[in-house]
Amino acid sequence: MSIKAISADKSSSLDDLSLIIWGNEIVWGQCSRIGNDGEATVILLDREHIPIATDDVLHARVVAGVATPPGALALLCSGKAFVGGVVTEVSVYRV
Repeated sequence: MSIKAISADKSSSLDDLSLIIWGNEIVWGQCSRIGNDGEATVILLDREHIPIATDDVLHARVVAGVATPPGALALLCSGKAFVGGVVTEVSVYRV
């Protein structure tokens, strides 16, 4: 298993986190964990599971709490990440 850790600024929005994850997933693998180190959001990507970009691209979407967004196909992970500078419970879904 090959894991890559990336970070996102404390001030990132939910949409920012979604874009950061998707932009890195196609290179480093599927998002497997999200959390924080007290200074930034930390996202772990698993290279054994790389989403395949097709015409029907499957994106990652970060939402506050555990509410399932419309069109969600799978829950990838959940944890406490920084959103707008505040530690917030979030979930990452494949949509």
